[in-house]
Amino acid sequence: MQRKIITIAGSVLLALGGVSAIVFSREYFARLILGAASRAVTPRAKEPTYKHVYVYYPSDGELLSVSQQVDMHQDLPVLVSGLVRVWLALLSSERVLTEAPLLQAASILQPGSIALLSFDRGLFSKDWSTRQKVLCVQSLFKTLQGIQVSAVQLLCNHELVRDTHIDFSSPLPIDGFA
Repeated sequence: MQRKIITIAGSVLLALGGVSAIVFSREYFARLILGAASRAVTPRAKEPTYKHVYVYYPSDGELLSVSQQVDMHQDLPVLVSGLVRVWLALLSSERVLTEAPLLQAASILQPGSIALLSFDRGLFSKDWSTRQKVLCVQSLFKTLQGIQVSAVQLLCNHELVRDTHIDFSSPLPIDGFA
């Protein structure tokens, strides 16, 4: 009787093993086929789409520009901070700013809306005229035109910029200085 039970148990185990092998091979086959199909259907990561943009800077009372290639498939805050860093580097290389501030943070309140830009120090020298300040801000705004930003709030150490010539207490429209 024990031998019969062992034989039946062995047969059942063999049968279950065969069934599990069939189930395993079906699952493996399905994963193999469906995995290949899902990889074929899954879209690729967005490839960079480079576009020429102009970065503006003030020089002798007017705005000049240089062309820069930018990947337009970046997130908007990354795109804005990249453009602002290029703008700051250009102002430094053209000796518009003696000591260029660093961009601490760039945030977007709503897509197509307000960009918050916080610098570690003020953008302007204390001896700058209103005209020089306006040209500097205008060069930043013209650089940011063409991306989904309609206004900019300038901050210094995450607080509102205080200036005797220009009111920075509220966001300034990008086309406001044109």
